[in-house]
Amino acid sequence: MRELPIRFLVDCSHQALTEYELTRLNEVATLRKQIRVMTEQMVDALAAANAARWLLENRHNLTRTVISISPAEARSDPLMLDAD
Repeated sequence: MRELPIRFLVDCSHQALTEYELTRLNEVATLRKQIRVMTEQMVDALAAANAARWLLENRHNLTRTVISISPAEARSDPLMLDAD
């Protein structure tokens, strides 16, 4: 953590203090953007990991279900993916 430059802030001009404030606020905005991007990446990675976990736990049942569905049944069901 950066130490607050108290002596500088007390002694600087109104203009310099305003510039310091704007610089710090810009830094905060940049950090927020980085956090947002990293959070989105984390959520995407976690979703992929959860999908892989679900497939690991349900692959056998999915395979049995897919094998038991005939191509004619798959074509007649609008919710089924293309079985061909």
